Order: sequence, then C-alpha cells, then structure tokens
Amino acid sequence: MYSKKTAHRGLAGSSQPSVRSFTTPTSSRWAAINTQNALNPPSAYNPPSTLQRRSTGSGVGSGRASGTISRPSGTDQRPPFPIGPDENRGVVCAVCDSNNVNRTVGLAFVNVPIAEAVLTNVADTQCYQGTIHKIQMMEVSRILMQPTPASSVQSGLALRPHIEEELRGLPIVERAKPDWSADDGMLALQRVAFTEDLPSLEVAVKDNFHLLCAFSAAMKFLTDDMGIDFDDHSVRIKYQPPSDAMMISLPTIRSLELIQNSINSSSKDCLYGLLNRTTTPMGSRVLRSNIVQPSTLAVVLNPRYEAVGELVHKDGLLDKVVEALQKLKPLGDVERLLTKLVILPKDGSIYESEQAINNILKLKAFLTAIPDVFQSLSDVSCDLLLEIRSNCLPARADRILGILADTIDRDAAYATKPLELRNQRVHTVKPEISASLDIQRKLYEDFSRKIHDYVNELEDEIRVKVALKYTATRKFYLKVNAKDFGPQGPPSVLVNTTTVKGAIECQTLKLMGYNERINEAVHRAIVESDEVIKSLLSQIRPRVSTLFKYCECIALLDLLASFATSTRTYAYKRPLIHTDSYALVGGRHPILDSRGHNKCIPNDYFVTEETRFQIITGQNMSGKSTYIRAIAMLQIMAQIGCYIPAESACIPIMHSLFARVSTDDTMEQNQSTFSIEMREMALILRNVNNKSLVIVDELGRSTSTQDGLAIAAAMSEALLQSNATVYFATHFSELAKALAINIGVVNRHLRTVTEYSESATHVPVTNMLYRVAEGPEPEVSYGIALAKAVGFPATFIAHAEKVAAELRAEAQASKRDRQEMEEAKRRKLVANLVRQLKLAYVSDAGDEELMEYLTQIYDDFCAKMIGSIDDEDAIVEEDSNENESDDEGDGQHDGAEENMARVARKGQYAVRRPSDLGLFGGGTDDDVDDYDDLYQPGSAANAIVIDDDEEFDEDHMSDMEDMGNDYSEEMY
Repeated sequence: MYSKKTAHRGLAGSSQPSVRSFTTPTSSRWAAINTQNALNPPSAYNPPSTLQRRSTGSGVGSGRASGTISRPSGTDQRPPFPIGPDENRGVVCAVCDSNNVNRTVGLAFVNVPIAEAVLTNVADTQCYQGTIHKIQMMEVSRILMQPTPASSVQSGLALRPHIEEELRGLPIVERAKPDWSADDGMLALQRVAFTEDLPSLEVAVKDNFHLLCAFSAAMKFLTDDMGIDFDDHSVRIKYQPPSDAMMISLPTIRSLELIQNSINSSSKDCLYGLLNRTTTPMGSRVLRSNIVQPSTLAVVLNPRYEAVGELVHKDGLLDKVVEALQKLKPLGDVERLLTKLVILPKDGSIYESEQAINNILKLKAFLTAIPDVFQSLSDVSCDLLLEIRSNCLPARADRILGILADTIDRDAAYATKPLELRNQRVHTVKPEISASLDIQRKLYEDFSRKIHDYVNELEDEIRVKVALKYTATRKFYLKVNAKDFGPQGPPSVLVNTTTVKGAIECQTLKLMGYNERINEAVHRAIVESDEVIKSLLSQIRPRVSTLFKYCECIALLDLLASFATSTRTYAYKRPLIHTDSYALVGGRHPILDSRGHNKCIPNDYFVTEETRFQIITGQNMSGKSTYIRAIAMLQIMAQIGCYIPAESACIPIMHSLFARVSTDDTMEQNQSTFSIEMREMALILRNVNNKSLVIVDELGRSTSTQDGLAIAAAMSEALLQSNATVYFATHFSELAKALAINIGVVNRHLRTVTEYSESATHVPVTNMLYRVAEGPEPEVSYGIALAKAVGFPATFIAHAEKVAAELRAEAQASKRDRQEMEEAKRRKLVANLVRQLKLAYVSDAGDEELMEYLTQIYDDFCAKMIGSIDDEDAIVEEDSNENESDDEGDGQHDGAEENMARVARKGQYAVRRPSDLGLFGGGTDDDVDDYDDLYQPGSAANAIVIDDDEEFDEDHMSDMEDMGNDYSEEMY
C-alpha cells in the first residue's frame, strides 16, 4: 500500500521508461489543429496574428517570393461570412481574371474539410458582380489573386478593387505569376481527381485557360503554404457551368431571411430552418447550398419532384428511409472524416494517431450502415431513388469491410462516451498482430481492474459509498455524497476535493498513480497501433472515391427525405415547371404557413406577358410585403426540388432573383436607408434580365415624397424594359396610374374592409383581409364615412357623396387620355390572344376540347375588341363633332362605322392603328401611312370572315395566330 510520501515522490520524480518518442496530448493537439486554424480564421473583428505575417513557404522549383496575406484597406471590418453561421469555413478560392475588356474570370474553390473542389468560369460584367456573387455564396476563408497590372487598374478593368470594396475583411493572398500555370493546373487535376471522373473533367476544362490557372494556384498554396497534401485520386472535383444555378444577390438572401433570421440568429424562422429536417451534416450542407444557389435545370428538378412524391405517398417508405439515416447520425460528418483519411499526415503525434483510430472505427460503422440504406429503398420506382439505391450497393462496402476485418477486431465499434472510446482505441487492432501492442493492452487491462478493486477497498476504509467516474481530461476520479461525512468533513486520504451540487469530487494519491500508469499503457498501445493503422489506411485510400459516392448519395437522400417530411407535415403540393406560364393558386408564405394553416391567408399569383409588372398597393399592415416575399420564397423552394405551400402551381425557371425589401440603416458602414436602397437597386438594374424575378417593397419612401416618386417611376421604367417579372409594392398610387398605359403593367391591391356604426361614439374599424384583388385600391371617402358614423342627416350625406363622385370623375378625366387608354387596352388584347394561341398550340388536349377552347377565345376576343372599337369610335365621333371635320374625314368615319357593323354580323376580327405610333419609338408620317395600308379596317390583311354555315377550323386558327403575331410585331 502506498504511503502519501512514497506515492508523491513516485509521481513527481520517477523516470518513465521510453518506448517511442511522442509529444504530450496537449501540445500534439495544438500542432495538429494549427493547419485547421489557419484555414479557419476568426472573425475579422479580432484578426489573428498569423494572418498579418508573411508566409514562409516557397514554390517548388519556382524560386518565387513568399505570398503576402493582406486585408483590404477601409474602415469597415465586417465579417467575411455574412450569410449566417456555418461549420464549413476551410474554403480557399483562387481567382484568375483576364484583365481585359472580355472580363473572363476563372474560379477554383477548394473545400479542404470535405476534400472537394468546384471549378467554374464567369463571363462577367463591368463591375464583376457575377464573380463577387459566386465568392459570397461559397463563403471562402481567403482569396488567392495574382499581381494586378498597373495598366488594368488605371483603365478600370482590374478585378481586385471590386473585391476589396465588396468583400471587406476577407484576406487576400497575392501569389506570384509562376503559380498561375494552366499546364500545372491540368497536371494537378489529373493527379488528385477521381479516376472515373477524369474523362468528363478533361473535356469540360481543357479550353478554360483561366480556370486551370486558378486551380494551379490553389493547389500550390495548399501544398506549399498550408502543408496540405492530398493523396492521388482522392479529391472530388466538380465543374459547374455558371448558368446551372440561380443568382440570388447577398442583400436578397439577408432580407428574405433564407439562411438566418434577421432578428434572432438562433431562430428557425427562416427558410433553411423550416426545411432542415435532415439527419446528417452532409444533407444539411447540401440543403444550405441549394437554397443560396437553386438549380436552373429542369432535368435536375423534375426527378426530385418525383422522388419526393414517392417518398410522401408510398406507405412506409419515408419512415424506413429516415430510420436508416438515423443510424448514421452518431457518426457526424462522414465527408470530413474521409478528408482526414486522404490528407497525408505530416507528423506522428499521439493526437493524430488517436484520431486515425477513431476515424477507422467511424468508417467501419458507416460502411456497416450502408446495407440498411440500400434495403430501405427496396420498393422504389422513380429514377432518382433507383439511382441512389444502385450507388449504395452493399457489395462495394463489403469489400472495404473485408479489408478492415483483416486488421480491426470484430467487436471494435465507435463509441461516444470517453471511457468506452478509450477502451475501443486500445482494442481496435486484432490480437496477435503486434506482440508489443498485446503487452500494452494487457497492462491496460490489469491496471483498470486494479482501480476497481481499489475503489472497493476504499469504500471499506472510509465506510461511505464511493462512485468511480471518468472524463477525458480528469481521467478516473471519485464522487461521494458530502452528507455522508458529517460535520468533520472528508478524510485526509481524499485529495483535490471539490464540492459540486452536494457531492464531493476528489481523488487519492493511489488513484492518481493508477491513472498515470493507465495513461502510459494507453499511449504506448496507440503508438504501437499507429503503424498498423497507417498500413490499413494506405489500402483504403485507393477506394476513397467509392466512399465519397456513398456520402453524396446519402446527402441527396437525406435532402429528399427532408423535403418529403416538410411536404407531409404542411400539405405541400408539387409545382409544375413550365417555360411560359406562371400560375400559383392558393400560395402561402412558407414561414407563416408553418405556424398554423389558419394564420396564413392563401393568395393567387398569375403572371403573363401582359401582367409581368405587377404594382401592389394597399394600406399599411394590409400584407403587401408578405405577399411579394411569398412569391420569392416559393420560387426558391420550387427550384431546389421541394414541394411548395400552394393548391397548385405552374412556375417557370428563373435564372436570377433580386429583392429590395429591407430598410435598415447601417451605422457601421455610414450608410443611410436611402443610400442602401440606391446601392441595391443599382445592383439589380445592372444584372436584371427577362429571366429574373424582382420584388421591390416601397422604394423611395426613405426620401421626400416628390423625389421618392420620381426615383420609383424611373426605376420602374428600367425594370419594364428588362422584361423581368416584377412585383412592386408601393404607396404611390400615382405610379400605378402613370405606368398603366404600358403593356405588361397591372395594378393589384390588398383588400381591406372598414366597419362603421351608427353610434356617434364608435370609431370606424378597418379589417385587413390579406387577400389580393384586381385593380387599384378603391378610393374611400373616410371623411364622409366618419360624418355618417357621427349622425349627419341622410340628405347631407347623399349630396356629399354625389359631389365627391363628380369631383373624382373630373379628376380622372383630366389625368388620362381616354383614346390612348383604349389603344393600350387593344394592344393588351392582341398580345393576350397570341399567348393563348401559343399555349393552345403546345397543349395536349383532345381535338374536341381544343376546338371548343379556340372557339371560346375567338368569341371572347371579338367581343372585347369590338367593344373597344365602339368606345374609341364614340370618342372619335365626339372629337369630329367638336372639330367639324371635312367631308373626306367624314367619309372615312362612315366607312369605319359600316365595317364595324359587318364585324358584328359576321364575327370578324378587325383592328385600328394606334393614335400615336410615336408611343412605340417615335413613328413618322410614313410609318402611319404604311400602317394604314396594312391594317385598313376590313382589308384581307387583318380580317377573318367566317360565314354562318362555316365551321371554325385549324386554318382559321392559324390565320388568327399569324395576324396576332404580325400585329404584335407592328406594335413593338
């Protein structure tokens, strides 16, 4: 039995027998994570000293100077990761730009933690918004750039000033020109890419000079400066065409709260929080990436819809898939685990050896779970789920498990509790492979048994119940109830005592001695196991592509299961991808909808060529902002392959999404609300096109009313010219009236109802219906309503209402040109006819149904067009009487009257030229004459005559479509 003095002397001064040199766990851990810290710099608010020094690495055979890490100058030190929290920070980005008017940029993103590289190229604009957006979406930790020529800076062609301005706080590492070699980039790609991926990758990148230069610089930086060396054929390399993903601007991601709630960063009230029902970190990462970069490929989205539908509707399928995925949850991020296997180690620290054993045990558990995933998909029928199942064949996993079985003990399994994990580390390698390992294992077992025997002896000695506890830092320690000792306190044999919640945690000198000897045995066992594990890893690395394929399939399956869970929970419906139509019936804001179906009022969304610019008006708190935000979020959900909260949906694919909805001042950037509005609208106007969805909420309200209206009108005109789909919420009723004559503009409003009472003391109450309605917001005479409520005489109220109506009529007459409005109305009718005929042309309806539909749209068009002509002729006749037109003019008018009568009798289609061709580009008198020759009322060029005994057939339909197209072309 140890005396206090002997035990103390033995622990403090005894020399330890050496088996193999190794560093202490603490220092080894620091050395091992040093590289990871360099790849994951802290926030720019507290930059580490390592980012402010010069790198010491040098290029292999290049003789180049060391790279310099610098931060862009400026007072703003905002964090370089503005989207939201994410565990994925080890992304290095190399940027190679052409420095000329072509503005071709090659980008190489190497995500070190998951051993993945994404290569892309951007044909950018003058401000390099495409490049900056891509960097923001990938959330890089640092940017590699080549020296910028002075001539490019002076000419304004340089990319670096734009990156420094837009991505402040992000370290920029300048690399010498020899690092940027297309030949070296191709060689690096051929060395590290998966063998099965090489043929397609070589075809995709062989002519992308700037892309290969960027990849060369990225790989040299990782090898020379970061000490990261990937094994051969161990990196997933993906070529991503720039057109395959929707562009969502960073302000849009923030303002729509796609990834993070703007008020509470830990709240799940954001799109990512709503849809994240994933089980694995891989699935969560794919979901996040999809939300900020939705797909623009129908061949990607439609298979996802089918897979989600099958998971939802096939009995028991979703539950089996989720149950299989749950078995992978304790393993954490398997992709990061595989990365640790393929990065060749630089030293032999105890910490790295321990982690290698842990990784082997996790890998064994991962491969053991693959058959369960495969079996859960045994009854699937859709192509995507069948593809996932075929890529999860257990046979390939069994081959790798066979390699593990030759070295790893059959009962060894990954554990999460510290003591169990230590036991598994010691017993991972099978017995009789290493004699010295077996000796250390025997010592470990003997001392562990002695500790338990000693605790039993200690209980008898101090006559209280003693619990043996273990943590990774304190090792074995004792825990006793403080009340068991009474007022005299614990005996002197117990040292290092600490009272925690009525219990005494302590040790004894003898227990500390046992801990020391067990630690020694564990370290020696790990050192002896290290060579065996290294040999095992060298056999597994050539098969790492199979393991990464498993991870990709599981991540995609996890994503689809998450979508299916949300669909089943909230009764989502499948959207249909269509090239022209935009029809959403009963659409609901997904966040509000998740709080309860009764709290979210559904609304319809319809967009055609005639309604692509929708001005949304309404009172404050009527739901305008929610209405336009909902369409943006539903568009994103549809383009990530998820069902959406709507009764039915037909949605086109959008290539970009922009939102100007937030109105917060940014004091740290010295930017006012108005300044932010102008910056974000400038970004939108530079990038918007006919494949864009734009939502704008109350633009111009942060300045004076006059200036705000002028700015809103000017920007609305610019958005109109882009042919984008726009939802424009505003309080400027004048804006809706001014733009009403343009083709594509419609005004809708959010309905409200005001309740009145005959009681003089009752104040009128306005109820928000949160439903959209056609047309402008009704003008309500609140003064008259209040007068009625407080009891004015009925005759007074009636006269006041009559006068108010007359004044409104006069105001309308003075603000609008009726003839111009009628002409605009007819143009919309013709454009709508063309759209309907095109839809009918591609329809799958039967002949009878199609003929009935064509007859109906023909009758509707004729009725509306003749009504429009009647209205305009009434105006023309009124003007003729006032101006006393000459005889020739009267004759022409009479001819028009006769022609209209003939149209009414025979059901013809007739049109009149617009009163002002200059409205569409400044037509001349010759243009007007040419127009009259082509579209003279009653001429064969613009009339289809169907006699009473004739049937409407395909020839008539073709004639109508040709005339509609001709008329539309002439109009524009």
